[in-house]
Amino acid sequence: MRTATGSDAAFLMEMLGEAVAWRPVDRALGPAELLARPDLAHYVTGWPRSGDLGVVAHQEIPIGAAWSRCFTVEDAGYGFVAREVPELSIAVAEGW
Repeated sequence: MRTATGSDAAFLMEMLGEAVAWRPVDRALGPAELLARPDLAHYVTGWPRSGDLGVVAHQEIPIGAAWSRCFTVEDAGYGFVAREVPELSIAVAEGW
């Protein structure tokens, strides 16, 4: 495991696509599809912002990630509780 940095933004986008396809009947969304949906894009757009935390799991290549980000009432995420309570996103690449 290592800390997620700005250079991991594309991988976090890939992992977000996997995370939204958590049910076996769903398919992973690609970057263009994610960016077209503000309700999903805000989980990775501008990574990292102040207060964002994340880790990347790797085995020669990145294989998974977990990251958290806080939102506002005006831009709430799916698990919004309060501005100071971060939401957690987590995913593992297919095959891992």
